[in-house]
Amino acid sequence: MCGAPVIDYDHMVEYAVAGSHDADNITLLCTQHHAEKTRKRLPLEKVLAADAAPYNAGRHVTGGHLLESFVGSNYAFNVGTNLFMADLGEGRSQGIALNVDGGNVFSASIVDGELLIRAFLRDACNRPLLRIHDNELVHTTAGWDVVWEANRLKMWTGDRVVGFEISFEREGLDIIRGEWWANGLKFAVVDGAFIGMKNTTFIDCQVYNGGFYAGDPQLMRIKPALNFGDAPRYIC
Repeated sequence: MCGAPVIDYDHMVEYAVAGSHDADNITLLCTQHHAEKTRKRLPLEKVLAADAAPYNAGRHVTGGHLLESFVGSNYAFNVGTNLFMADLGEGRSQGIALNVDGGNVFSASIVDGELLIRAFLRDACNRPLLRIHDNELVHTTAGWDVVWEANRLKMWTGDRVVGFEISFEREGLDIIRGEWWANGLKFAVVDGAFIGMKNTTFIDCQVYNGGFYAGDPQLMRIKPALNFGDAPRYIC
């Protein structure tokens, strides 16, 4: 009904009445709308109408979901077995774990005492796969399947093909596996290894108050702890 990415399966006509799990009677509702329907505050007619005309049909990304996972002034991005961390309470306005061509892919900041996480994963054609902006998450509607399990999000881009798997921790993100692009440069996490252009691979790195840079050196606006360098761009 609202396009939010965190969803429950629901029997539009209650199972006690319908008496079956017929697929035509199953819809997807966000947790809030599911609770409203269960408590008789959302009429069946509205649910049926929304099921007939899904909110996300024709949209490239889902509606937003606010992540409440993050707390404190420390941030941490685990990219495979590599850890990027900093204390943003030390007079630093933001921390950057990965920057490409001067644009942040993984970053964090503190605003009014709140830890805000940002992440932007794209596909090979530069279309959004996952975007987190100041803790609000949206993801592509073109995924083959999406599953939320507790604090973990997994998206398949094809049959048995996992596009990415991420968990949301109190201090940031854990990129468990997957692949993504940024401005035509490909990155991946495979078996804990963080792999960039020309198969440059990092394993078990721990970086405090720093991050990775990749891309055009003339656009570099940070002093990176580790530099992937540049490479020919993939054009979709």
